[in-house]
Amino acid sequence: MKIWFTALTLSLFTMTASHADIQTVEKNLKQNFPDIPVKSVRTSPVKDVYEVYMGGRIVYTTDEAKYFFCW
Repeated sequence: MKIWFTALTLSLFTMTASHADIQTVEKNLKQNFPDIPVKSVRTSPVKDVYEVYMGGRIVYTTDEAKYFFCW
């Protein structure tokens, strides 16, 4: 029971931490690129890289949202 509770607590903490990072990415995108409408921001399998859906495309960026890359 303790192991299950610990796992649940850690997973909730991780979800909260990643949500705060997504908010930072959204804020930085609005600040750096105010004319580009962002539909969604999600975490990616790569650490510290975020998937951004905007302008009909999926691009990737870091939390600073200064540069985009796609493939």
